[in-house]
Amino acid sequence: MYQSLTTLRYAKALYQKAEEENLLQEVLVDIRLVGKTFTENAELDEMIHYPFIYPSKKKKILNNLFGKRIQAVTLRFLFLIIENKRDKYIKNILRNFVDVYNDRQGIKTVTLTTAIEIGEKEKDSIKSLVKKYFYAQKVDFRERIDKEIIGGFILQIEDQLLDASVRRQLEKVSYTLKYKNHIV
Repeated sequence: MYQSLTTLRYAKALYQKAEEENLLQEVLVDIRLVGKTFTENAELDEMIHYPFIYPSKKKKILNNLFGKRIQAVTLRFLFLIIENKRDKYIKNILRNFVDVYNDRQGIKTVTLTTAIEIGEKEKDSIKSLVKKYFYAQKVDFRERIDKEIIGGFILQIEDQLLDASVRRQLEKVSYTLKYKNHIV
């Protein structure tokens, strides 16, 4: 799990600073951009974690990459992470910031995996249920298509998972036949 005490403290500190400066939305966009950049560029991610590169060099690289693209508060925050030698936690800090933001804004992240695309009516119905039963103000709805599940759906609401896929049901039947019905 990526929610260590260190990463959570940094994420909450950034949230508080962004809130004070009335830049929450902007910082959220920045954090997503930075996180995506690290995810898509393995060399950058590796360089940031490399202990033999001086912090000043790391900060210069981050400034060249993001200096004109993100808010000053976000850039200063990235520099602080580097200065405090917490660079190995940077991606987890970014993930935690998004989690803290979603939690404090009443946003629940929902990922629906189906074998085929579903209609808007079904999506709206799922969003309504999440709002009602999880006390969400907003729902960040993501949809995935995975033909491997054969049918049914897999619904993930933050860290809770409901697997009602045909594949899962077949796995249960197979397990039962293999291990539960042996006659001794």
